[in-house]
Parts: sequence; structure tokens; C-alpha cells
Amino acid sequence: MRCAMPTLLALICLPGCGDGVRSQGTGVEEISNPAAEAEREARARDQRIQQIVEDVEADLDVLARLKPVERDRRYRQFGPRLERLIDQVKGTRLENKAVYLLADWRLVYDRGRGDRPTEELLDRIEVLPSPAFKTAGRALRVQLRLRQGRIGEAKQLATALSSELPEAKPLLGLVAFHQRIGGPPGRLGGTPLDGPVWDPASEPQRWLLYLFLAGSDDEAAGQVELWAAACAGRAKLVVVTADGAPLAAAARLRAAGAEVLLWASPGDRGDLGDWVKTWSLPMLPCTALVAPGPERRLMAVRLVPDDLGALVKRP
Repeated sequence: MRCAMPTLLALICLPGCGDGVRSQGTGVEEISNPAAEAEREARARDQRIQQIVEDVEADLDVLARLKPVERDRRYRQFGPRLERLIDQVKGTRLENKAVYLLADWRLVYDRGRGDRPTEELLDRIEVLPSPAFKTAGRALRVQLRLRQGRIGEAKQLATALSSELPEAKPLLGLVAFHQRIGGPPGRLGGTPLDGPVWDPASEPQRWLLYLFLAGSDDEAAGQVELWAAACAGRAKLVVVTADGAPLAAAARLRAAGAEVLLWASPGDRGDLGDWVKTWSLPMLPCTALVAPGPERRLMAVRLVPDDLGALVKRP
């Protein structure tokens, strides 16, 4: 009896037998095997879905490597592609990823439709059976609440998420930054990079848009270019850079469109720490909008260029 088992296994594993094919005499008759066919179709569908998602991710990677102005233009047009992706992967394990990508896109580029579409996507992530992207979705909800001015709710969500996942603690920094809105801004003046000392009190009628940068590379220069276009006729663009090579940074960032260039020196005796502390900066790059004087107030933080048109009208 011990030798019967290998023979049986060999018969079961003969080519074709596992796919519902039965030998009869000298011919072969195919019979249906619904379970095996369903499994093959499921595998093929999974492979197609995986490829569709990988194609979208590859295109997003290409966009991420573009210069900021072109990336912004191209990414604005990406919403319909993400909406189609959700339809294509619905009911699969990759649905959460597609829903998250669209929610992230809408949070930045689809504000004209209001917040409800984004809320619905974040709700959908929570109820889908797969746990993937639930944490990322909750982090997006914190950012949405901050943008809505619902600071208390955002803090509760961020605190709960940070207790579960230490990597989420930067969200508490975002909350602290938003909590400054309505109060006095941080430091306004500093070391000029390529001109005389600029006194913000000399232009009490101007809105001030502060753009805090780590350096002056292509990404930083592109951010200045984006914000220069958004600020035109609305606000004075004040760029604060922590570049370690300030003179080279001055030429590059001025060419990109900075009206005022200040240097936050990153050295041991520099004043970068003071800039970070007085503004409660959670990261670089970062933005802050300051109302006209003489009593300056911080009116908004972590803006996107489209926000400025809604907040500050051209005279």
C-alpha cells in the first residue's frame, strides 16, 4: 500500500488532468471544471488589475520628476484617470489604493466641488474590507479637517493616530502650525540675500505670502515660480531659504520670481532655528499668509497656489 500513493499522485498530476481533461480509450474528452476555470479567470483578472495600477503609478512617478510648474499643470489633468482607475479595480484588494489616490488628488486640485466628494472617498476607505491605506486615509482626513478650520477635531484624530503609529507624529506638528492662525505671525524680517534690509512695516497695505524653503534647487526654484504667478497683484512674495550657499541661491530664486529674499542661516550660529520656532514650522517647504498691517495677523498656513485667489482678491 505504501507504493500506491506516488502512483496516485502521478496520475492526478498528469498534464491536463488537473484542468478537467479525462482520458477515455485512445481519445481525450474535455469536461468542464468550473472551479479551476474560475480560479484561472480570477488570476488573470488580478494580473490585469495589477498591471493597470502599476501603469498609473508609473505615470505618477513620471509626473513627480517633472519641474513644479509642469508637474502642477499635468497633475491637474489627472483626476479623470484616477476616477477610471477606481471603476476598474472596484471589488479587488487594490480598491483602497485607488480610492486613496483620488482622495489625495481631490484634496489639492478639486476644491471647487467642495469637501463632500473627498469625505466620501475617505469614508469608503474606512469601510472597505482591506485594511490597506486606512492609516493613510486617516492622515488625509486630519489634513482635510485642518483646511476646514476644524482644529479640535484634527488634533483628536492626529493624537489618536500618533498613539497607534509613531510615524504619524508629524501630524501633531501640522496641527500646532494651524493653531497659530488668527494670532501674530512669526518672525517677519531677516538677513537680505541680494539687496537692502526689507522692513515689512514699510508696506502695511500689502498681504505677505511667506514661502519657507530648505534650499534653491530645481524644486525650490519651481515652487517660487508657482507662487510668484499666484501672488501677482495679490500679495508680496517673501521667500525665506535655508540654503547653505546663499549667494548662489539669491541669483536662482530671484530669477524664479521672489520679490523679497531672506536667508535663514542653517549654521551653528545661524538663525534658522529662530525662524522655525517663531513660526512653529512643521516642515520645509511651507507657506503662510499674513494679513495687511499695521497689526499683522496670520490668516492661513500650508496653502496651495489656488487658495490665494480665493482668499485675496486683486485690487
